[in-house]
Amino acid sequence: MRGKMRGKDKQDKLRVVDVCAYFTYPWRSGGQKRVHCMNKALSRHVVVEQFSFTPVFMRRKTLRHTPGYTEHIMNRLVYTKAVILLKLISITHYDFIIPLAFSFIPMPKSLKLAMAEADVIQVEHPWLLSWAKRHAPKGKPIVLVSHNVELRLQERFFEGKPFRDSIVKSIMKTEQEAVKSADSVIALSDGDRKTLSALYGARLDKIVTIENGAGEDTKPKLSKAEARRRLGLSQEKEMRRGLPIALFIGSEHPPNDEAVRFIEEELAPKMKDVLFLIVGGVRPKGTSKSAGACGNVMCTGKVEDLSIPCAAADLAINPVTSGSGASLKMFSYLSVGLPVISTRMGARGLPQEAKSLLVQSSRGGLEGFGKNIIRLINNPALRRSLGQRGGIVARKHSWGVAAKKAQSIYCDLRCSALSRARE
Repeated sequence: MRGKMRGKDKQDKLRVVDVCAYFTYPWRSGGQKRVHCMNKALSRHVVVEQFSFTPVFMRRKTLRHTPGYTEHIMNRLVYTKAVILLKLISITHYDFIIPLAFSFIPMPKSLKLAMAEADVIQVEHPWLLSWAKRHAPKGKPIVLVSHNVELRLQERFFEGKPFRDSIVKSIMKTEQEAVKSADSVIALSDGDRKTLSALYGARLDKIVTIENGAGEDTKPKLSKAEARRRLGLSQEKEMRRGLPIALFIGSEHPPNDEAVRFIEEELAPKMKDVLFLIVGGVRPKGTSKSAGACGNVMCTGKVEDLSIPCAAADLAINPVTSGSGASLKMFSYLSVGLPVISTRMGARGLPQEAKSLLVQSSRGGLEGFGKNIIRLINNPALRRSLGQRGGIVARKHSWGVAAKKAQSIYCDLRCSALSRARE
């Protein structure tokens, strides 16, 4: 495999090894999608070899996503056992245990060799950075991709959980060490960039913002009627069949859980003439697959093709009030021409020209969220205008644009490393 990766046509290309604590294809969450789409775009000009360690019981395999992008998926029994043990004591957020688990795991020879041949080592999240740095050749540039400010994101997850203070302290220590020891840090939003610098004393010029990109999505090819038929809405009772649809996409993640709880408890009971379509792994307690407690909430669970619910919807919503990093669902909405109602937190990580197209309350919170939904539903011309302009903005901020920024950073790091080696 290594011979194939180092073909003659790739000899002069920049080589990046990516180390990740989860597999990224098929992606089922925003983090997985970010890693996969960025590396896929990078591979047009850079050779990317990704090593994905997963606690899930999966057969080891190698996926060739593009001629220049290969993903090796492997699991380690210690990692899997640690995650299972935490779940037995009702701790489902296991990221903090990764550094400890991997301190008992020897680095695979294939990864060691790949790092020796690479120009840059890219590490997703802070959890595996010290492990990668410990085994990397001396002087090899290492980049931390900070998907979130983990301390701020995760300290809320452990409220009321056993060992909460010790867990939060370990998260802070891991993130601080990763930010300080990396040669460069990529943040997903300017807000995260400033927070990481303030929390850990890192120079701002060491941290670079590279926002998420939009996919190659265009206007959905399916008609609204066909998309709704595929979602099973044509078989629904009359009161649900013809309702305007407000779409929310979210994986199983506490900020998304809170958003869906707001939809089910605050929006749906007061807006019986709107169908709230919830797509993804997130699911509140009162929502079954076919109907919510109010009769106007529908949860599909995970779907393979997001273009179907996007084509079925009249507008998209993002009522999240917590979180970190950047919300990938926003570009998913904009790229297919859906008008979007969001909180200020939901818009984090978007370029300003995209934020200007969102419908928000004056204070950026949940105030007037329902009124804004009704406003858009009653104004088809405004929906069309916002959707068309959103699609144009999304195409300007593709993954290719984001990848070029990363490539520029990596080229500079390679040049600096070569200069130091000559001294």
